[in-house]
Amino acid sequence: MRAGTTGYLFVLDGTAVGAVRINIDDADKSGRVSALGVLPQYQGRGIAQEALLEIERMHHEVERWFLDTIQEEAGNCHLYEKIGYKKSGRTEVINERMTLVFYEK
Repeated sequence: MRAGTTGYLFVLDGTAVGAVRINIDDADKSGRVSALGVLPQYQGRGIAQEALLEIERMHHEVERWFLDTIQEEAGNCHLYEKIGYKKSGRTEVINERMTLVFYEK
């Protein structure tokens, strides 16, 4: 892994059910959620929500968090907005079916 990159597993009852990778930039006190996933059979249980909030608590030195997700994935957008992420106004069209939307908190 690159310097400043940390990965976390989400474990429920001894089973790894998801993971997240974050990048911390100590110089500007920012953090970036660069990958997040929960196994399909465990989605909808609040696992990603609680894990992200816990990671934010663990990294109290981070003043601003950033991430991007696929705009067409309404569930992802809902999750991030529910825990306080705001759209930055930046988007990036990948193709006619996929646009990245950028968030910050």
